[in-house]
Amino acid sequence: MYNAPIFLYFQADWCRYCDLLERELLDTKQGKQALSKAVKVLITPENGAQEKRLFKQMRGKGYPTTLIKQPHGSAPIKYTLIRKVNNSWTTKSAGYLEQIINPIY
Repeated sequence: MYNAPIFLYFQADWCRYCDLLERELLDTKQGKQALSKAVKVLITPENGAQEKRLFKQMRGKGYPTTLIKQPHGSAPIKYTLIRKVNNSWTTKSAGYLEQIINPIY
């Protein structure tokens, strides 16, 4: 068992919002730094029945869906990392990502 948070990322290859999230947050230097202490799990529900079942079990409704499971927490918590601001889609900051990955208790 890992003593690290688990970052679950449900995505689809065709999803433009997933592409935006990856390009503007997850694949940036700051985003990678924020995720450096987490176990990262990329799941594409369209790739198989097990992935689809897990997506439904985690109450996924659309892409991207991101959840974080803390080492000593109970169920994974869903977080929204992309949002619409002034008719334009944008991601939350790497600082926000780091804060939810490594919360201060």
